[in-house]
Amino acid sequence: MTKETCYSSVLILFFCDNHLSCLFSEFAAQYIPLLFEAWTKNTGAINSHACMLNFLVGNGNPYFRRFIRQPVAAQMTAIQIKRMANDPDYPSGSKYDDDDLGEIGQFLSSLLMYQGITDVNPTHIQAVLPKLKVVMRKYKAGFAGETSERCYDYLKGDECVLHHFIVY
Repeated sequence: MTKETCYSSVLILFFCDNHLSCLFSEFAAQYIPLLFEAWTKNTGAINSHACMLNFLVGNGNPYFRRFIRQPVAAQMTAIQIKRMANDPDYPSGSKYDDDDLGEIGQFLSSLLMYQGITDVNPTHIQAVLPKLKVVMRKYKAGFAGETSERCYDYLKGDECVLHHFIVY
């Protein structure tokens, strides 16, 4: 590969990354309120709307960071933890595979990072902790285990566990 080809490849990758970032920002600006509304109407520990919200926050989308701080979104962590606590299929049912469990953990981790647990019912936290422990044991070498452990540690009081994940 020549020096010029290498530089061209880097510029193309830079342009594509910027282009995708712009595309995600346009999508987020237009659809986050609708995604949020649809997410609140669904049940279960994970759904397609939560996956899309998680994708946007995982890519550091500024529109999600702004939205989650709005009063309308103030209860997202409480809602997600309640869903995880009340979902009889989470985590042991046949409804969720290891990818789903990783997505659930990542979504909760993102919500915890931005909102903490101030508004979360302690009973729901106590119900979720053993469920996270099940995922940690079963998938300790994988993404599901890693994200569940991060959430577990935070919910047990180690708030520092999420600080290195914050994107400003």
